[in-house]
Amino acid sequence: MRDILLMVIAFNFTNVIVAWPVGALSDRVGRRGLIAVAWSIYAVTYLGLAIAAPGFPIVVLWALYGVYYGVSDAVGKALVADVVPSAQRATGYGILNMVTGLVLLPASILAGLLWDGVGPHAPFWFGAGCAAAAVVLLGFINRRSRAGSPKADRERASRT
Repeated sequence: MRDILLMVIAFNFTNVIVAWPVGALSDRVGRRGLIAVAWSIYAVTYLGLAIAAPGFPIVVLWALYGVYYGVSDAVGKALVADVVPSAQRATGYGILNMVTGLVLLPASILAGLLWDGVGPHAPFWFGAGCAAAAVVLLGFINRRSRAGSPKADRERASRT
């Protein structure tokens, strides 16, 4: 029970410590690279959970998961603010949360099926692979789309 409490504390502590500075950093350097960093942290965390041996301090991986969450949540929401017109911003956040909720159910079912059918490490291998693939695919997204870049933000601000 104590270990679970330590994991929850580690996750929340790192999430809180990381979110604000990373959000501010994304205002200066853009969102795309930080999203890739977040997904890379996710892949490393899930890889660690897949290969962790008994006795490994899982609390360390949960702290790293908190870092992932702090980066992805802050930067992801800032990206929504960048790409959605201000008059529809609440709708944009609503759609983000709706889509997140809709994909979490099948993802959780798949994780359960992998856990039961293949083994307890399988969902973590799968999650790490998906995150790594997402980072690679992010590199192929049309680079002309500059949403979330500091230069695009300055240009948009100068037009208003």
